[in-house]
Amino acid sequence: MRLPCTQKDTMCRKISQVVEFEMNGMPPDSRVIRGCGWDESSYKGRCYQRSGFGGRQEVCSCIEDGCNSASIPVGATALMLLTFALLRFY
Repeated sequence: MRLPCTQKDTMCRKISQVVEFEMNGMPPDSRVIRGCGWDESSYKGRCYQRSGFGGRQEVCSCIEDGCNSASIPVGATALMLLTFALLRFY
């Protein structure tokens, strides 16, 4: 899903976040957060890492349209094709 950015936004941002142990009753987890941004400072077109109590994140910025998009998982695509082939021929 592609979301529009505002006029003040000048870049795309992708944050890969990992929570390493249970916190506030929630299990360890990882997630990717995609969005728009405008604070280019010295990180324009680059990635940087941050870490703190119980977690870490990598923040990347880029300026091309769709540059922070998700890729299609190869395993899921292969499984879907295999399932289709089995259903078709059996």
